[in-house]
Amino acid sequence: MCRLALYSGMVDSAVLRLTVKSFGLSTQFDMILDSFRRGRRSHNHGWGLACVAMKFNELFVMHFKTSLPLLSEDFKSLLRAISRDVLWMHLLLHGRLASSEPINVHNAHPFHTSKVGAYSIWLAHNGSVNKQVLAEKLGLLHLVNKYADSYFITQW
Repeated sequence: MCRLALYSGMVDSAVLRLTVKSFGLSTQFDMILDSFRRGRRSHNHGWGLACVAMKFNELFVMHFKTSLPLLSEDFKSLLRAISRDVLWMHLLLHGRLASSEPINVHNAHPFHTSKVGAYSIWLAHNGSVNKQVLAEKLGLLHLVNKYADSYFITQW
């Protein structure tokens, strides 16, 4: 049960700030999670972001992920840095709560794949799929113990 947030459009600093603050609070202090798992309130198994923006009349692209818990100050300063002097932005945020997959940067979201001149995809999701089946279809069975199902969805 991960937490996701998306901001897309012309940058309105008040709306962006509220979106980021809401994401941070829901990741760090999830009251819904607490009602299911008594005493467990944090999605602290990593977090990440993907950002495409127009900054100083240039395309700005950033992809970051970590297996460390979201820390308010680190997160705020990173988002202040990427949102300064930005005209428009597409921002995807993901706070992870691991189910059965290991807690490491290989399993943090979002995942990225691209084909030069054709597409660039960042993927984050909530839930799970059968990664064994996808890995087999992709010929990537040797990676099944290293990556989460999201990696295989992205490659698919």
